[in-house]
Amino acid sequence: MCLLEIKGMPAVDEGILEQLIGDLQEGVASIRELNLLPSQVTVAIPADRVQKGLGEELICLVFGLFDKPERTFDVRVRLAKHIYFILARFARGVLPQCGKVEVFPSRFNPDKEGYAEGDPRKL
Repeated sequence: MCLLEIKGMPAVDEGILEQLIGDLQEGVASIRELNLLPSQVTVAIPADRVQKGLGEELICLVFGLFDKPERTFDVRVRLAKHIYFILARFARGVLPQCGKVEVFPSRFNPDKEGYAEGDPRKL
């Protein structure tokens, strides 16, 4: 599982956001070493309470990327650049005011940090 949280997104047509989400899911899943399916990539675009400046900068925080030997520093850099290019292409076409895109991939070690998952319908 992997979570991308996009910060700084202004109000945009829902169809355009759905396309962006699909592009991000496919893009992350295309990095072979991550061994993820598009359905295992969650993209969250929370509404910002302050509207001033939205769309001038997009920040993507990557969470829940389990720390595995094949997910090296170079793989995380490729992931960050891949997400960056998808967001930059989106911004160039939809957000002319956007002057900066940043991507921060973090890794997560479930053995050290703790982790739980399951189907809540089966509790």
